[in-house]
Amino acid sequence: MNDIQNIDLFEYATRHKLRFPTEKGELNTEDLWDLSPETLDIMGIMIKEEIDGSYGKTLRNNYGDTHNHSMKCKTLPIKLGIIQHILNTKDKESARAQEQNRLNKQINELNLILNQKKSESLRNMSSEEIEKLIDKTRSELGNLD
Repeated sequence: MNDIQNIDLFEYATRHKLRFPTEKGELNTEDLWDLSPETLDIMGIMIKEEIDGSYGKTLRNNYGDTHNHSMKCKTLPIKLGIIQHILNTKDKESARAQEQNRLNKQINELNLILNQKKSESLRNMSSEEIEKLIDKTRSELGNLD
């Protein structure tokens, strides 16, 4: 689904004040972003089952109200599309965060190795080289005043 279609879904949801039933009450579209991927997945499955169960049945409910039934049939795929978009976004963000963590860990390991090599290099210096380095560092420190 491209961005234009996603914008249309979210515009429809906000203009029509779509609500998503949960155990804790109804949520608006913005509240869905606060739910866990597992909860969103369950909601999506329930909506998909409702969509699958609604096809092929009568267009009339027990009260003969075809308008509410047809509105429900129209909004269910939109709700499912919104949930799928949010789930996909959360999955991409999670994968990106995992990759960033992996790369940061690699950088930290490399910095540790680099510091060990620098320390090794300093240990292998002669006394005179170390004294020169100390003098140079003191000189730089004095220039900061």
